[in-house]
Amino acid sequence: MKVQSSKPYFSVVIPLYNKERHILATINSVIQQSFQDFEVVVVNDGSTDDGAEIVKGLSCSRVRLIDQENAGVSVARNRGVKESFGEYIAFLDADDLWLENHLENLHKLINKHPGMGLYACAYRIRRKGMHDDSIVLHGLDDNSNFVVIANYFDSVAYADLLVCSSAVCIPKKVFIDNDIWFPVGERYGEDQYVWARIAVEFEIAYCKIETAIYDQTADNNTISAIQAETEPHNSFFLIKDLRGKIRCKEKLSGFDMYVSKIFHGFPLRNILNGKRLLGLKQAFKYNLRANHRLKLIVVFLIPQRGYFLLKRLRKPTVNTE
Repeated sequence: MKVQSSKPYFSVVIPLYNKERHILATINSVIQQSFQDFEVVVVNDGSTDDGAEIVKGLSCSRVRLIDQENAGVSVARNRGVKESFGEYIAFLDADDLWLENHLENLHKLINKHPGMGLYACAYRIRRKGMHDDSIVLHGLDDNSNFVVIANYFDSVAYADLLVCSSAVCIPKKVFIDNDIWFPVGERYGEDQYVWARIAVEFEIAYCKIETAIYDQTADNNTISAIQAETEPHNSFFLIKDLRGKIRCKEKLSGFDMYVSKIFHGFPLRNILNGKRLLGLKQAFKYNLRANHRLKLIVVFLIPQRGYFLLKRLRKPTVNTE
């Protein structure tokens, strides 16, 4: 599907930092999209490998490379948004992939539900052994693949994260008109803050068809660094502070459960990694909901058996192909 316009419908923003082994496949997954009205804005965040040279060597006029000194992923994404020409900003990390129908499904979603603050598609998580897992969805209408999320915070509190930085699309005017940006200096959780910030004030539309692959096996992936952290990152405190901006009472319960879920993850990880006393202290330090505190106590008493027992109690996936 090719749509002609004076400006591209989508601007695909790709922050690049030392991803020379992955960036070509990532960009090719964009170029091969069935929906062709887009530009690609790659922001090279001071890479020290040959990733930027690979981008420069591409013979595609729709791919632009912007160089900057290393300033972090938030600065790179923010700059990509500001220098883009498209009406809608689709983000893609430099080591992740899109299936060929990703932009086409986002286009369908936008047409069906105009005026949303954020659009996203379901995605798969690629783990070691090249095994792709579907995410667990909650609180979505079962009658359509293209839906408006009834309560974003409720959905992410009781299942997986609906929105992935490589499967999300946000109207450019949402950033500009509302002064919403990725928080500078934050290494982890900066994207979750933006999704939550938008969810406080806008509705979110979702495509339940999986069209992106979040690759946790890629080189220089942040997932291993995140899993080594013992304390919550500042981005999560920024999310917690959004509570005062919520005007819809129906959102508060889900929001509180979502924040509790975030903060309970750190003592859980510490207990499982042998820092049991630190984890137990955190279980009572943070303002956790009773169910999360109970889970931590179970895992503290029987770490491995308790953890796998709780995993079996997760709700089954409801996303559709």
